[in-house]
Amino acid sequence: MTLRMAVFIALLAAFSGLVPAVAQETEIDVATTPRVSLGKTSASPEETAMVPVYFIPPKSIPVGRLKLDVSFVSVNVKFDRVEPGPVADSAKVHLSAQVTPGKNESGIETSTVALVATVPEQSADSLPSGLLAYITLRVSATARPAKITLKTSAEATRPGSTDLLPDVRSFGAEVEVMAAGYSPTVVCFFFTH
Repeated sequence: MTLRMAVFIALLAAFSGLVPAVAQETEIDVATTPRVSLGKTSASPEETAMVPVYFIPPKSIPVGRLKLDVSFVSVNVKFDRVEPGPVADSAKVHLSAQVTPGKNESGIETSTVALVATVPEQSADSLPSGLLAYITLRVSATARPAKITLKTSAEATRPGSTDLLPDVRSFGAEVEVMAAGYSPTVVCFFFTH
């Protein structure tokens, strides 16, 4: 089993089609509300952090295009690339990403990654539910231990339409930058139960 598949299975088990606890603060109509959520991850200096992007389409409305903006302080973490997740690969979803540098109100360097996922042209199918993509971030060699917040916003349209769906929910996450040389303890659920 590859590391990516093991991570996918573990995250899928944790995610299990439910909205994260933070999202449960307000009522969500699962029939009409597309939801996209980032998974928490960690990395040490000079490593990459793979941030999983999960998507759950509404039960009654197909989604043909999803745009997810992910903003973060980018002094110690830089956008590297976007890779398709298993459901994007199997459904031939087209992924693209563009990064826009900026500065926040304190003058600190930021980045906004615009991830766009679309179904194949002329398709009436919805984007599939599950692990849609990985956003890969590179941690700088001089990064100190910190938690970097990934803030999100999203918009979606039906297949073949440019009209935005009225209620799209997105949920951010954190990238934990660990001390150099630190190796987290990994526990396998299957061997501990």
